[in-house]
Amino acid sequence: MKLAELCSYLEGAQYPGPRDFDGEITGITCDSRKVVRGNLFIAVPGTHADGHGFINEAIGRGAAAVVTEKMVHLPENVPHILVPSSAIAVARLASGFYGEPSKKLSIVGITGTNGKTTTSYLLRSILRASGKKVGLIGSISYQVGDKLVGSTHTTPDAIALHRLFREMVDAGATHVVMEVSSHALAQHRTHGIEFRGAVFTNLTMDHLDYHLNLSNYREAKAKLFRDLSAEAFTVLNRDDNASMYFSLQTRARTFWYSLYDKSEVRIRLVDMRLSGMDVRLSSGREEVVVSTKLVGDHNIRNILAASTAALALGVSLADVKDGIELMTLVPGRLERVGAVDGYAVFVDYAHTPDALESVLIALRPLVENRLLLVFGCGGDRDRGKRPMMGRVGERFSDYMWVTSDNPRTENPASIAKDIEKGITGEAYRVELDRRSAIETAIHEAGKGDVVLIAGKGHEATQVFSDKVVSFDDREVVREVLLRRCRVSDTVVDGAASKKEEMPTGSSFV
Repeated sequence: MKLAELCSYLEGAQYPGPRDFDGEITGITCDSRKVVRGNLFIAVPGTHADGHGFINEAIGRGAAAVVTEKMVHLPENVPHILVPSSAIAVARLASGFYGEPSKKLSIVGITGTNGKTTTSYLLRSILRASGKKVGLIGSISYQVGDKLVGSTHTTPDAIALHRLFREMVDAGATHVVMEVSSHALAQHRTHGIEFRGAVFTNLTMDHLDYHLNLSNYREAKAKLFRDLSAEAFTVLNRDDNASMYFSLQTRARTFWYSLYDKSEVRIRLVDMRLSGMDVRLSSGREEVVVSTKLVGDHNIRNILAASTAALALGVSLADVKDGIELMTLVPGRLERVGAVDGYAVFVDYAHTPDALESVLIALRPLVENRLLLVFGCGGDRDRGKRPMMGRVGERFSDYMWVTSDNPRTENPASIAKDIEKGITGEAYRVELDRRSAIETAIHEAGKGDVVLIAGKGHEATQVFSDKVVSFDDREVVREVLLRRCRVSDTVVDGAASKKEEMPTGSSFV
């Protein structure tokens, strides 16, 4: 694509340098280390570094032109594009470079503190059951056709995002379900995407290390709803106070869901067990009974959110039922890994006070004896939630092990001490080695107990200040359970006869 054509996608651009824009642009990037000859380099101020400081490196690697939001001096032979916002320019240029692929897709964005991933999996499965070809973008992975790529961010940067859209269009996709993080919205990664619809799950304390306060966090989320067109739809959680604010920010048609009040889709729990639950869904005069491997009130909400969005897209209630029942377990989201000697072990991504409370409450009706908890908090993240996590863990479990999550550059012992500030009793111990904490909890579990390993969910690594090591909670649990099987001469639930009880953690149907 010619530089002149690419620049036509920008708004408010100035051109202080040479106006020779006939050159061919071979790619666009914000990372000076990835520049190859013919690339357009966009200098973006970041949290930890400013791209304007790497312009010379980019030019040295062969950048054909440079986009900045600050006035800088460039060599006379390098075209310079000055824009009001580099972050917005990235989104516009990425869309243009890849042929505006988002305009060829029906894209539904899902935002909220908790529940985004499960809701996105549910909606994708429902749309597939209705015959749609669906792409998926989220915190676990990105799916393009039959291609599965592990994700690095809940919502990737704008260049990667539009490249994914292009690949999805080329693969024949008609719809995309994507998680939209508050970071992505604040950093304009989704700027210019014409969402067909947006779904809100809930808003609770998280990411305040970045947003500083809950008001800023809410405002970042509001951008998704504010930018919707009048032809779009939004699905809001009537049981969350932030929903009313979002409803006042949008021109889109609003659909409501609730466990308690009037909503477009109504739901009633029929039966819940360790392996799943049955719910009765109704819309208008139609009614279906749905069997799912999900458990808990929070997942009933997720089912409501996904079902309401599907109906807003014109999907039948029969296809909603089929999609929910066809969905395999979401990796690391209240995933039942196995059971031995009458107790069960679950792994979940819960890493906020609200998410941890929801998961523990979901498991409590399934517990005959004790609810045992292993959890920690991530380093270099919101420290204010650590005592709250300790308080929630103590209140809703019977015994807990405080351990390391991803310490990053922080001292794991210091993180544990922050968590302990919220604990008043003695029904816990600190074991900073996560593997040892998991092993101990499982070895101390007995008949009727349920063990929850919380915080990391689907993650396959553990991040320290000086290294990243392979570590998957689910694999550690399986290793411990299998060793215990050999000792006790019992069988890990699902290992031989019920494969669905021992999911692989990478299920895409």
